[in-house]
Amino acid sequence: MVRGFGGFERSYDIVVIGEGARNVLSRITLGTRLNTVSGVQADGYSQYLKGMVNDEHHIVVLFGKHYSGRFFTWIVPRGDGEFRVGVVDDPSVVGLRFRKIISELGLSPRRIFGGRVVLGASSVNYGQGSVAAVGDSTGITKSLTGGGIVTGMLTSLILARVLHEYWGVGDPIAEYSRALGGTLGRLARAYSALSSMLYSNVTVAEGALREFDGVEVNVPDYDNHMDALIRLLMARPKLGLTLIKYAPSLNISTVNLRDLVTALF
Repeated sequence: MVRGFGGFERSYDIVVIGEGARNVLSRITLGTRLNTVSGVQADGYSQYLKGMVNDEHHIVVLFGKHYSGRFFTWIVPRGDGEFRVGVVDDPSVVGLRFRKIISELGLSPRRIFGGRVVLGASSVNYGQGSVAAVGDSTGITKSLTGGGIVTGMLTSLILARVLHEYWGVGDPIAEYSRALGGTLGRLARAYSALSSMLYSNVTVAEGALREFDGVEVNVPDYDNHMDALIRLLMARPKLGLTLIKYAPSLNISTVNLRDLVTALF
């Protein structure tokens, strides 16, 4: 039974929550608590950036406390002299960081937009009873960047297949939860552990990047973050110790570290 404003009341066989990073319905009905930061970006023009980035396939990522206390700032060429500049940080400071950065880069914004970025979940419930969550509402994202399109499609596809297979002959929501808690859920927990390490302390992120300085690998799909990381570790296996070395300073739980190692190896 779904009840809403103005006396709205209606019964449904299944309720699917796909509210993105808002985490209102998923928190109230399923107890899921998402870990998020705020992102703001702008599309616009800059003579300074035209001189700095002379290749439309050249994406610039800026690290350091000057740019973001939570991870990074990005500059993406969009063609015809236009650039997308964005920053991720805590809600209380992201606006100030953003204004400072676009001023330094001489960007004249044509469009400004943003929102919450899901880094994972500290408490997650994919579904119970007749309620299921999909997309960012599950906490399953590519949390190194907060990208949720691919994982959103995967969770929706898994739910659709489970409903088709188990409708009327089992518990489809329980099967859905089991499916997500397996390979996809384990990968999501690994991403969450990585993002917790990188987003919680930009100084540590800078240190980790210096360890990887000079390493070159061929990554056919840059959206597959775990594959890219594995290729880096294969190119220089000793760098795997870097992740473990920084874990104690970041308050990473044993469970998260175990999920990370399991997904990697």
